[in-house]
Formats: sequence, C-alpha cells, structure tokens
Amino acid sequence: MATLNTTIRILLVTLLFAGLGFALYVLYGGVRAHGGYFYGLLVSVWLVAVLIVALPVPRNLVQRSDGALERQFLMDSLGAYSPVVYTSVDRDGRITEISGSALAMGGIAVDDLIGISVPDLVASDSLLAADVQRALAGEHFVSERQFGERYYRHHFFPVYSRSGEMLGYSCVSIDLSQERTLNAEVNLLRELLQNTTDAISVADRHHRVVGVNQAFTTITGFSGDEVIGRKAGLPLIEDAGPGFYREILRQLRQRGVWQGEVRARRKSGELYSANLTLSVIRENGVPAHYLCFFSDITDLSDIRRSQAELQYQVNHDHLTGLPNRRLFLDRLDQAMKRAKRLGGRLAVYFVDLDNFKLINDAHGHQFGDEVLKNVGARLQMAMRDMDTVARLAGDEFTVIVESIADRDQILSVARKIVDCFAIPFEFDGSALELSASVGIGVYPDDGDDILSLLHGADAAMYKAKAQGRNGFFELSDSLGLDGNGKLVQLSDLRLAIHREQMELLYQPLVDLQTGAIAGCEALLRWNHGVLGVVSPRDFLPLVEDKGVIPELGSWVVHEMSGRYNLWCAQGMALDFVSINVGRQQLEPGPFLDNARDAAEMNSLPPGALMLDIPETLALADLAKTRNFIARAHDRGFVCAINDFGATGKPFDYLRELPVAMIKLDQRLVSGSRLSSDLQLMLNAIITLANLLGIRVLGVGVEQTRQETLLRDLGCHYAQGYLYARPLSGDQFPVFVQAQQTA
Repeated sequence: MATLNTTIRILLVTLLFAGLGFALYVLYGGVRAHGGYFYGLLVSVWLVAVLIVALPVPRNLVQRSDGALERQFLMDSLGAYSPVVYTSVDRDGRITEISGSALAMGGIAVDDLIGISVPDLVASDSLLAADVQRALAGEHFVSERQFGERYYRHHFFPVYSRSGEMLGYSCVSIDLSQERTLNAEVNLLRELLQNTTDAISVADRHHRVVGVNQAFTTITGFSGDEVIGRKAGLPLIEDAGPGFYREILRQLRQRGVWQGEVRARRKSGELYSANLTLSVIRENGVPAHYLCFFSDITDLSDIRRSQAELQYQVNHDHLTGLPNRRLFLDRLDQAMKRAKRLGGRLAVYFVDLDNFKLINDAHGHQFGDEVLKNVGARLQMAMRDMDTVARLAGDEFTVIVESIADRDQILSVARKIVDCFAIPFEFDGSALELSASVGIGVYPDDGDDILSLLHGADAAMYKAKAQGRNGFFELSDSLGLDGNGKLVQLSDLRLAIHREQMELLYQPLVDLQTGAIAGCEALLRWNHGVLGVVSPRDFLPLVEDKGVIPELGSWVVHEMSGRYNLWCAQGMALDFVSINVGRQQLEPGPFLDNARDAAEMNSLPPGALMLDIPETLALADLAKTRNFIARAHDRGFVCAINDFGATGKPFDYLRELPVAMIKLDQRLVSGSRLSSDLQLMLNAIITLANLLGIRVLGVGVEQTRQETLLRDLGCHYAQGYLYARPLSGDQFPVFVQAQQTA
C-alpha cells in the first residue's frame, strides 16, 4: 500500500512538470532558441521533486518534528470543548506518546504513562483488552467503553511505515461522560414534562409554539401538530380583549412572570377554568422563549372537598368517626403545652372494654363493630364539647379533659365514663351488658411528658382490671402502687437493691432475615418480699425524681455486664445487649463512666452495649440528647431511640441524632394488622431509617403475620411474645442454645 501511494505521487509530479513545460513552450516562442538549456533545467527540478516524494523520511526525524507539538496543541484545543486523549502505541503494546486534556487523562502525568504496557493496563477489563488486541492486529475500528468511572469513544487506527511495515496503532479517545450525564438529565426532564398533570407549552421569541406536553392536549383537546409553529400556546381564553393581553405583556416585561385564573374553551367548545402562569426566558437580556403552565381547576371545589375528606380520614377512626391515635396524640401534646403555659392540670383516661374479645367471638365482628360505634357515641355525649374522645385501636378509647380544678373533678369524670356502660346495649332486639376498666393519668402529677403520662394511665387501667374490672383507678402523685393496688413505699424501693430484690429479665431480639438470636433487651423487675413481682412501669415514672434512679441505673449496667461475661464463658455470642436509660441519666453525670468501667471489668465490648432512649425524652431536649449520644460514642457505646413513633411527631428529627437503631412503638406493630394507615406509617418509618443507615426493630410481635409484614417492609429485628417472654439470666442461654439446635 505504501509503494502504491509513492508511485501515484511520482506520476502526479511528472504530469505537473510536463504540463508546465508544454505551457511555456506554447506561450513563449523564445524557448525554442534556448531549448536545450531550458529542458535540462526543467528535468533537473523534476528529478529533485521525485526524490523528495519517493525517499522515506527517517523515523527519528519525524519524532523530532513539530508534529507532536502541533498534535498536543490540537488535542488541548479540542479538550477545551470535549476532553480528548491521543495515544500512540508501538507494536509491543507500549505507549510511546500520549497527549490530551488533564480532565480526560484523570490528572495523570504524561511521563508516568510513557512505556506502560497497554494490555497490562487494561487486563482487568475484558472488553477493553479485546479492543487493544484488535488494534495490535492492525484493525481500524471505533468502540465505546467505560474506563474507571468515565465513558470514552475510542477511535483505533493502525500506523505503518513508508515501507508498509506496521509500527503499532494510534487511538483518539473522546470523553463522553458529560455527554451521557447531560443526555440522562435531558431525558429525565423530558419525562417529567410529559408526565406532569399541568399543561406546558413553549414558544419562541415570536410567540410561535415550539413544543407542548401531553397534558396540554388532554386539557385543551389540541394536539401538538395543531399548535406547533402557530401562535397558539395559550388556552383559548374566553372574553379576553386586547387590554388583557397588553397587561400580560407589560408584566412579563417588568416582572418576567404573570399569574392568574382564566376561563377558557376546549377544542370541543366546552368551558373550563384554568390557573395560568406565564414566564419569560431571557438570553443576554433579550426574550428568547416563553413558558406557559396551566391546570384545569374546574373541579377545584371537588378537589378541596376530597382533600378535606382525606385529611379527615387520616385523623379519624373510620368506624366510630372519633379522633384516631394520630389526632389524639396531637391534641394531647397541644393540651399539655397549654397546661404548662397556664400552670394548669389535665387528665387522660384510658378506657378498655372488659371481655370484648368474648363478645366478638360469640356474636361476630359485625356485631362487635356496632358495639364500638355505640360506645363512642355514649362517651361523646357524656363529655363536654371541649373534651376529646378518641379511639386508639381495637376496644381501647381515650378521653382528654383539660382545666382540671381538683381531684373531685377527676373522679367525677371517671364516674361519668363508667356510667356510660350502666345501661345495656341493645341490638336487634337483644340486650348486651358491657363494662369497662378506666385508668387515669394526671398531668403533671403522673408525668410531665406524653410517654410517661400515657404509661401512667395505661398502668392505672390495668390496675382497674386487676381490681375486678368495671371501675377506675388513679395513680398517686407520691407513692407507687403494686399489681394489687397496694401502696409501695419509697423506702422499700431504696432498700430493694441491698436486699437483692431487683432482677433483670432478658427478652430475645431476633434477626428477621436469618431467624437467629442477635441480642437481648434487659428488663428490670422488682421481686418485693410482700407484694410479689412489681413491674417497672408501676414505680419508675413516680420515683425518677426521688434520687433512686442513678443507683438503679448503675446496678443495671453492672448486672448486665456480669451476665454477658458469664454467657461468653458458656460459649454464647450476641451482637448486642440493650438497656433503657431515664431522664436523669441523660444529664451529665457518672452514669456513662460507670457503664464503661462495668463493661471493661466484665470484658463487654463497648460497641455491644446499646443504650435505649425513649422518644419522648429525646424530643424533649434534642440538644441534650445529642450531647448524651456524643458522650456515649466517646466511650464506645451505641444508642437507640425506644418507643419510636409514640409521640406522633414528624420523623425527620432522626437526621439530627446519630443513633444506630430505632425500636418501633409496640402500638404501631400491634395495630398494623388492623389499620392500613399504620402499615403505611410503618413503611415510611422503615424506608426513612434504611435511607439513613439506621437499623429498625419491631417491638411487640405476637403473630407470624406481623413478623411477615415487618420483614417484607425491610425491618431488621423483632422482639415479642411470638419468640419468647422475658427470661431469667439462667433461662436465656438455654433458650438460645435450643434455637440454634432447632
């Protein structure tokens, strides 16, 4: 091929000189007189030209030419617009020359690449390695490949010597990364415009339409072909005179935007209302395009009505029409803030129907639903208009009464609630006698935050059931009450640790993906010498401010660490163990240092100890909570938010708290089988947590369908009676071993 090219060039030079000689002969007769001399000179020049064309230029001379500099200049000029790299490779596959923009070369120095073997450089990329082999074989082709995190279009072409010997290949690589990103953004924008429900049209500076989306056709009835190229980008506005359009143009010139509501006609002639927005896009201060957005608001009243209905459904129970858990928590929060601001009191009543499950089993769920609706109606009639009656879930109702004057008023309201069940409920000619147990919690006496107040009322409700049902029970503001309603003296509680009456029980935490026991939660119990077992919710909310909590907290950490050490000696390994912390422990003090000392003493890895912070405490003072978590992290501990979702507050506060786990409020889990709203809320919580890299634990799992729902939603761990009740320190390793061998 090289020899043929040389021959052609020689022929072209010969023809050039022959033509030149003939022309001179015709034009100048005097040439005849000096013909011999003239033709000899012409032939000499011809021979020199042939030698220049035919003889090969030495390769080292080519390498010393300015071609490389010119090529570098060209590559840099092209790189200013599209990053380009030029690479020259010899027949052995080694780079002999490389030039291009720093962006395309990834900031690598040229000297670092000269002499590098290209096959070795791309060996890990099979596609690019195959391209290199094709190029070394003398093939001329184009390919697009990814190298690292960038995309290139490679132009491979062989390089030959004058004699036709292949010297290697050259490759021009164009970085397509920005082009691909831009194309993806353009495609996304195009999809967004085409799928939005608002009509959009774009016009040029002469007001001629250059594009519309599908919603434009849907609303107006005009297709893109009917309006593109015409001054028809606006809806067919009814009764709009020249002054109307002049005003639009005036505002576009002054403000760049115009908004308003108009009446317009569709292609069919039907009238409709539109919310119209016009804006101008300028280039160098001159209008270049006009954007028109409008939506059909003919059914705006229907939309507003639908929004109101949706808002009602979100905040109300669909069966009774009463406020649901969400609205109840919001109203309770507002009521507590008012009481705190005014220095007043309020009471919360937990109302639980006695033996309601038996009614459902005997008469069916439809009959039970009618009972629930009638209970809600009676409670509303018994309360004032300013009071809140809500249905939390199942057969649980709540009542909020503000502006409590004294204890007599508290008890008077409780009697009204109980009296609601004095008259039998009649359905289909039959009478049904029903009773309820009522627990009372008073703010601020029984709790100064939502969770402690609700726990107090819930605990009081269970005391009412324990006393024989069909009655009410209130907590004392200075003394706790055991499961039988007997008074528990604080002096007994202070001596309980020294009398070894305190005990930790351990409830397994299960990995939902593997089914293995991943950890446990330590739960405090008081084995009173006279009263029997006393639950912590019966005494902790009432004694936290009495100076007993710090001593209890220190005992819990030491007991938990010692038990963990014993389990490890028995060959059992857990990912983590968790304990609950109270309000006093969030304050700066010795708790975290004592916990670290206990962990080190018992070989408990600090990262295995998880400190559970109730959501109400976390939200009460976010700054204090962040400080506690930071101090815990400094000592190697991890933290979790307990009772997550109990307050009904927005979940975005998680972004401010670097916790490792959230433990869902058990009411979310237990109610998820009945309420689609709760399932949606669970999905939102778990999705947010996963996005933030936070693990999720479902508390109160009692049924396999609850477990399945949590697993399907992406929850990581579960805890509840479906797996095991709280176990003693000796029972727990036996249970774990049985699970491992099952």
